[in-house]
Amino acid sequence: MTEPGRRPITVEDWAQQWYPSRQGLRPATSVRNLSLYVNHIKPAFGHLRLDDITTPLVQSFINYLIRKPTSKPAKDGSDRTLAPTTVREVYQELDKCLTAAKQAGHLRSNPCRGIELPSVKRQDMLLLTPEEVQALAEAIGDRYTALIQLLAYGGLRIGEAAALLPSDVRVRSVTVTKSTGEVQGKLLTSAPTTEASRRTVPLPSFVAEQLAKHVGMYPGEYLFTGRDGGQVRSNVFRARQFAKARLAIGRPELRIHDLRHTAISFWIAQGLDLQRIQRWAGHTTPVFTLGRYGHLFTEENGAVLPRHQPEDYRPPK
Repeated sequence: MTEPGRRPITVEDWAQQWYPSRQGLRPATSVRNLSLYVNHIKPAFGHLRLDDITTPLVQSFINYLIRKPTSKPAKDGSDRTLAPTTVREVYQELDKCLTAAKQAGHLRSNPCRGIELPSVKRQDMLLLTPEEVQALAEAIGDRYTALIQLLAYGGLRIGEAAALLPSDVRVRSVTVTKSTGEVQGKLLTSAPTTEASRRTVPLPSFVAEQLAKHVGMYPGEYLFTGRDGGQVRSNVFRARQFAKARLAIGRPELRIHDLRHTAISFWIAQGLDLQRIQRWAGHTTPVFTLGRYGHLFTEENGAVLPRHQPEDYRPPK
């Protein structure tokens, strides 16, 4: 029900007011949020008045999304449904929209409460040995050898690496101040999502040497570029060069983000303290780091990975 004295408005009326007023979001996040609204929320709720939306209606909407087929069928020709993560993102966007409407006095309560959402299975992290990192770096080719080593020993996210400038690389470290994402075919570079993501990460000497060699071989505005000299597109890199390289080393299930997991596992195997690992990884709190990687801190699991010298990593011979 609308607050007394307020004229009932539709969800679309509210969205036209609310979306332009949102502040502090990265450009890529703003585009993503609006896409969730336009593609999923607006068709279902845009024509309805805000106070016509009930909890059962929201639950029916979520149930529909769980079964909704996507435009791309599965490899076997069967219908591919929306991923559980996407369904949750749509729900979260609707929840934020209606929470803001409540705060503005257009609703007495938010109906997005007590909703059953699809569970999301966390993908297991795949950890590489130094020998496998070396093989992957060699398989991917000279242009991206340094990128693979930076991700696997520096722990950067691919968007952070794509945004690096040559000036961000020091003698034995790299400084992260930005991140690049691709939304609807456009590259958007902005500040990291959290202040903790702004950081300086020390690098093993052989990675620093590879980066220095890379800058000499592939000069450009950005540290990592495509064959056209422009900023590397992570989606294209993932689908082309990385996909071929992981097949070449016999790890077809490997994801780019697993290189970040690998770097953090190396730090843990070195016996570095939790606070330093958290800081280098760009995590907001040590609690998050421990929650995600706590199983690697045990003696039993830590012994699976080779131990490196505390002051430096050595590339496999």
